[in-house]
Amino acid sequence: MAFTGGTTSNLTKHLKAKHPSVVGDIEPKKQQTESASTGHLPASTSTLTSSNHDGKEDVEASASTTIQQQPTSHNKEIPNIRSNKQNTLGTYIVRPASVARQKRLNDLLLKMIVKDFQPFSVVNDTGFREFVAALDPSYNIPSRSKITTELLPAAYSSTVDRVKDMLGDAEAVTLTTDSWTSLTTENYVAVTCHFITSEFKLDSCLIQCSKFPERHTAENLANDLLAVVREWNLENKIQAVVTDSAANINAAVKITGFTHLFCFAHILNLVVQNGIKVLQSLQSKMKHIVEHFHRSTVAAEKLLALQRQMRPEYNVVKVKNDVVTRWNSTYDMFRRMCEIQEPLDAAIAVLQKPVESLTSDEWNTARELCKVLKPFDSLTREMSSDQAVTVSKVIVVVEGLKAACHKLQPTLMTQVAKELVDVLIQELNKRFGTCDMNPTLARATLLDPRFKKLGFRSEAAFTRAKDKLIADVTRSINTTESTSAQQVYKTHNSYKIVNVI
Repeated sequence: MAFTGGTTSNLTKHLKAKHPSVVGDIEPKKQQTESASTGHLPASTSTLTSSNHDGKEDVEASASTTIQQQPTSHNKEIPNIRSNKQNTLGTYIVRPASVARQKRLNDLLLKMIVKDFQPFSVVNDTGFREFVAALDPSYNIPSRSKITTELLPAAYSSTVDRVKDMLGDAEAVTLTTDSWTSLTTENYVAVTCHFITSEFKLDSCLIQCSKFPERHTAENLANDLLAVVREWNLENKIQAVVTDSAANINAAVKITGFTHLFCFAHILNLVVQNGIKVLQSLQSKMKHIVEHFHRSTVAAEKLLALQRQMRPEYNVVKVKNDVVTRWNSTYDMFRRMCEIQEPLDAAIAVLQKPVESLTSDEWNTARELCKVLKPFDSLTREMSSDQAVTVSKVIVVVEGLKAACHKLQPTLMTQVAKELVDVLIQELNKRFGTCDMNPTLARATLLDPRFKKLGFRSEAAFTRAKDKLIADVTRSINTTESTSAQQVYKTHNSYKIVNVI
């Protein structure tokens, strides 16, 4: 059917006014002209206008066809009508993931479980399965039994090989070991290996954490440690073994013949634990207050509400309780209670004094105790890092702690705080009094460019460390030269034998 230009314009206006829902199907859609090398002319998806020999225009509208003009040998334009591609049945079928993709996703799933400490049963959780299906319907989630019997052993074997390669490249290593008891009263022994990588970065690997049902005698602990060293081929690389100060593990390391170092953080914990015995009365009173706010939900909510009212510029916090094995938990308890003193006193008063509040003198004592214990807390956190070299700091920080305690002594006003400082100084002298005589600690301090001679408190200690270092280096050089000479001699003799033959 043919329309004149005016008729087409009227029809378009009519459709826009009366039938707006179909305008998109019949209005011309502009397309950019394709490259001349393709030989295609502009195409329209709904309306095509072409000139015939009579000068008239033919218009053809279609919502379901595409018209493309192509030149012919007679320079005539012939419309080429192609139907839209329809969806096939395969479009609605979920194809299983490829073998390579399934393996990669299985590895990532196991990595998530291991790194995030998730239970293996997470793969059976309905919400988790629905979430994974929404992300990738083609992925077949492995069962729990497959993870524990196939994926985990394979990943463990691969990791062991990779760690052995890393330890094989390391020139020297240091071991740390300790035992602990789980909530199910099962005893475990853990061994961690610390080393410097070929990129000169400090790294560490847990090479054992296994159940240890035997008695913790020195012989049993020594045999277990030697077995671990042999398993990971570390016999000639051990520089030192770091443990706590227990008598059995101390004797075990002596049996192995390795250099033994006590854990600095553990000994510092013993120093402060003995020091805070002088404030046991105040500690018990504060602990009683904390336990009440932990037991009573009404008291806890009242404390939070009063914090919002009296300290709107700060975040609301809860009181902290201390534990026996960590001295800095006692410091955290004191510091938190001093931080929220006013809301805490107000809460106890509003609740009609269910527990006895601290007096003004006790609050002053608590604040001074926090001032004394703060350097010990900061040092404990710094020396517990496994991403920084700490052995060269031991002599320096011990002297720094002593200096800090002596500096605080004349500024303290309460008797309990003064007694605490006195005990701390005594414990530091008792447990670290001869640390600068330890060959390993002295050598590490001397070689640390930050300290060198300044790290020693006496000239005699520095001279002893320097002479010992020079003797060790000289011995090492002589050994290396002797070995090189022997190798040259053997090579020369082999060369002569080959020539004779």
